[in-house]
Amino acid sequence: MNQLPNTEIRFVSLVRTEMKICALAVLGAAALAGHILVADVGTATRTLPGFSLLPAAKCDQSRNVRQCLVARPKEWSAEDRGAIQDAMRRLTAHELVRGILVGAKENGYAGLQRFSTYAEQDPARGPVATFNPGFVLYASKVIGITDAFFQTAAVRDPISDYRFGDLILVHELVHAFDNGRGSSEPGFTVVAGWVFKDNRWQYANRVSFSEYLGVYAATLTLNASGRYGEAWARDRSFATSMTFPLPTIQALASPDESFADILAHLIIDSRASTYLKPEVVGWFEKNVFPALRAKAGNFAPADFDLF
Repeated sequence: MNQLPNTEIRFVSLVRTEMKICALAVLGAAALAGHILVADVGTATRTLPGFSLLPAAKCDQSRNVRQCLVARPKEWSAEDRGAIQDAMRRLTAHELVRGILVGAKENGYAGLQRFSTYAEQDPARGPVATFNPGFVLYASKVIGITDAFFQTAAVRDPISDYRFGDLILVHELVHAFDNGRGSSEPGFTVVAGWVFKDNRWQYANRVSFSEYLGVYAATLTLNASGRYGEAWARDRSFATSMTFPLPTIQALASPDESFADILAHLIIDSRASTYLKPEVVGWFEKNVFPALRAKAGNFAPADFDLF
């Protein structure tokens, strides 16, 4: 789901217009892909109990000071807090979201931290500010939320009318819950169309490269002019109508992005099961939902300073 940010995706191997994608390398931060190769940009100023809206990171404590300075940590404003709290109250009405929160906390995640932007590590230029609503800092166990989140949170999905901000929160929480485990299980990678070959993950299902490029170019133009809803509609229309339908083209980036994109949509998109393949829906219903429901039984609002 990489159409809200200014993201570049490189197809490593191209054979023909109608082709199987051999690999996708995310070079810029996608709306939901900032967590793929992100370095740690800072740590919380103090330890808080439970899972919280954390204080601003301190760049002088960061493993990558330059990247932290580009991301520009900031404190939560009262308006920011209100928006996140309203969203979390709405989302935790869903049993599976409660289970995801418990799982993220069990994995050691401390909460959400505020940044001005996302700092993508470019091999040639170093850290580059990139439009990206949310990302995961695996080392410091926090989820980053940027200004872009609040700029796009109210965008409505053209298929199911969910809020884009809700999707971002659930998607990033899924990454914290998954921690690279479920998304790398052979059962998931097989059913989702991923194969590990030549020392990298490759997407094996057929995708029209020419159509993808057209959609991608259009969404970049729309995003650049602030027409986020239109860009999102183009992404969703293309992804859900592919031969092997996916929620968004972000699911083409890597197995962990597929896992987070699909699971997040199965939770908040009331129509997800109508366009996803039955075997994909069935895998999550059998292998993920029971564990989340069990974890939801341990959910205690007092453990989450988000409400």
